[in-house]
Amino acid sequence: MRMSSTRRPILCILAVSIVFLTEAKSQWTQIQCPANVGNLWCIDFTPAGPTYSPMGYIGSDRGMLRSLNDGNWFYTEPESYAVHGFAFIYPSMGTAACNGGRLLVTQVSGTTWVESNVGQVPWVDFQAVSRPDLYNAFAVGSFGRIAKSTDGGNNWTSTTLSGYDGTFHQLHFFNASNGVIVGDGGKLVRRTDGGWLDVPSGTSSTLRDLHFPTATIGYITGDGGVLLKTTDAGYTWQPLQSPTQENLYAVHFESEMAGFIAGAGGKLWGTEDGGANWVLEVVDGMMPDDRINAINVHEDSYYAVGDHGLIATRQLLVGIAEPWPEVMGMRIMPNPVNNLVHLTFPNMASEPLQVDILNASGQCVLSVVPDRSGQGMDVPVGDLPTGPYVCRVRYVHSLISAGFIKE
Repeated sequence: MRMSSTRRPILCILAVSIVFLTEAKSQWTQIQCPANVGNLWCIDFTPAGPTYSPMGYIGSDRGMLRSLNDGNWFYTEPESYAVHGFAFIYPSMGTAACNGGRLLVTQVSGTTWVESNVGQVPWVDFQAVSRPDLYNAFAVGSFGRIAKSTDGGNNWTSTTLSGYDGTFHQLHFFNASNGVIVGDGGKLVRRTDGGWLDVPSGTSSTLRDLHFPTATIGYITGDGGVLLKTTDAGYTWQPLQSPTQENLYAVHFESEMAGFIAGAGGKLWGTEDGGANWVLEVVDGMMPDDRINAINVHEDSYYAVGDHGLIATRQLLVGIAEPWPEVMGMRIMPNPVNNLVHLTFPNMASEPLQVDILNASGQCVLSVVPDRSGQGMDVPVGDLPTGPYVCRVRYVHSLISAGFIKE
């Protein structure tokens, strides 16, 4: 982050490790929230589509808040559930994790939600959901419950891990058979083709949140200032020197090196070097015990939500300082295409982050989150009008693009 001359450096020494902190004036601005929403637990945004503009969704004690990408938030159905997590994989398709053993699904960009077939598990409070592709989805919650869907979130099967009855708080799945889950008691498990593997976390503290900005680099936050990092897709984790001993409830990185972690009292710590140095920022007006429960990124801004209806935003730490270089080599088949186009990605140093389809005027008419395996994916384009299009795939530091004809 850009340090001003008015900031006072603090040197904190713990054992033989040194972490540099800096006090900073807050750059977070609060956004008005509807009254009496209770606590806010999660925030997510839908991708753009040919008939859908990006929209934001916040989960609260009283249901969902929705924004039409204009900064204003309002209640939407359903208002009777506590919503703890969202996952949108396609402009119109999303899943929500709720209390009372409920998982909700939408096929119309969140304007209407229906209950999925989860089975009779009313004692389970689902905490989070992950959708690595159009068909597969995973959800986790209390009493060690793990649920899986193979039909886009309409029907689910659920199970528990032997000997574990704590709460799973967060998860991330790279594809249909590989993912990471964190929970109470330092529980850290990784799903592989061969089944579930317990991964040493080095702590017995509750692990609260998890984020992978790339397919190999991920971060975990937890109680007592626990802060972990992986560089091998979650098979092993190393502790980072934390800037605090307070509980950390949320983490989100805009790139492999730049991101925020958050705790209580409106405190967030930002880094631009993968966690070696941190800058403290405070959202004004929050009580000492009020938590920041989730962070996300949309377009050029961070968004944070928390207790008592907190919604706050700030610009990205780094953003895109220079135009991405174009890299050639993506294959599109068939071409021309009618309904489904298959993209084959070239070998890159990082994995694809987002796929955009642009029309002849350069307007983005469809955005899709790619399969994090990085090898390729199918994109449904049947709803697009006929004509020429450009497919643009965004990586951390580059773009690849290729054209195709929609018949």
